Amino acid sequence: MRLGLAALALPALLAACSAGGRLLVKRGPVDLTPQPVAGLGVSPTAQASAASPGTAPPAGALTVHRGDSLWRLAKRRLGRGGRWPELAGANGLREPWILQPGQRLRLPGRAAPSAAAVAPADEARRYGWPRQPNAAFTVGEKLSFVVQYGGMTAGYATLEIPQVEAQEGRPCFRIEARARTIPLFEAIFTVEDRVVTCLDVDHAFSWHYEKHIHEGGYKADASYILDQRAHRMLEPAKSKAMDAPPLTQDILSCFYYFRTLTLKPGDRVLIPVTADDWKSYELSVDVVRREAVTTLAGTFDCLVVVPHMAFKGVFQQTGEVTMWVTDDARHLPVLIKSKIFIGSININLRDAEWVEPAPRP
Repeated sequence: MRLGLAALALPALLAACSAGGRLLVKRGPVDLTPQPVAGLGVSPTAQASAASPGTAPPAGALTVHRGDSLWRLAKRRLGRGGRWPELAGANGLREPWILQPGQRLRLPGRAAPSAAAVAPADEARRYGWPRQPNAAFTVGEKLSFVVQYGGMTAGYATLEIPQVEAQEGRPCFRIEARARTIPLFEAIFTVEDRVVTCLDVDHAFSWHYEKHIHEGGYKADASYILDQRAHRMLEPAKSKAMDAPPLTQDILSCFYYFRTLTLKPGDRVLIPVTADDWKSYELSVDVVRREAVTTLAGTFDCLVVVPHMAFKGVFQQTGEVTMWVTDDARHLPVLIKSKIFIGSININLRDAEWVEPAPRP
């Protein structure tokens, strides 16, 4: 059984500021131009093949290289990874879609427009994506937490939005959650985790989720695509896929979607979540009451929220989780209290840099 990043840094499940808190507010325009995504371009092997005379496959075919998957090949040759079922159909491939290096595949005979060629408004109407107003966060936000266990500091965690990047032709907030234990606590349990989600800027749902987990003797690295057009979740490295609900979230993006909502005591929010255990769930979050709470960053007027989780994800929960988010449009998480298998922990906001989102056209 493992602690999990969400237990230390709130991402998995959800986790007016008063004066005196260490909260740095930044104003001014923020560049939301998508930045290049490292590691998602054409592989060096494929680049070498394309550059060498006589080695590139003909226009109607391609060659599988080591590490390729249907999603990666569709992204490279068809313009969008979500078109991988076309590639599978053109070659009569069936689950589990195992590819072998050197295998030759036919390209679909009929080209379809890439995501970039479709006007955003037309695409939103086609797929039924509601526009999600967001006055809660933007690029440049960074929240730093102290993880407390048994009255002592056990580790540190951060939630950060470093940039906007393109995923499947859509501008997305790259959101990174990190957690690590301090050296003294590593004698009890070591955690060094990083979780990433890519949240659509306009519609506030996930396109990409990845985890890099080191907890005790357990290590895991995985990357998932949430195809919001085909309603599928894929793990390209293993050629795995499953159906997913429309507008689904992952176990980190669900918290950021929650922050964009207008909330008041008595509300119950239901959020579709597709977790990395290859199951989809409905996350229920109750807004319980208003309450002032004091943290390392100061005293805040908050809403107390309680998520009810049917899924484990990376969070091994043994009791109720309670979170305090600021009672304003930002819904900054300032405190979380939860029980885990080795006791209970508090995640306490220490510092926050918040950037005012600019209105979207």
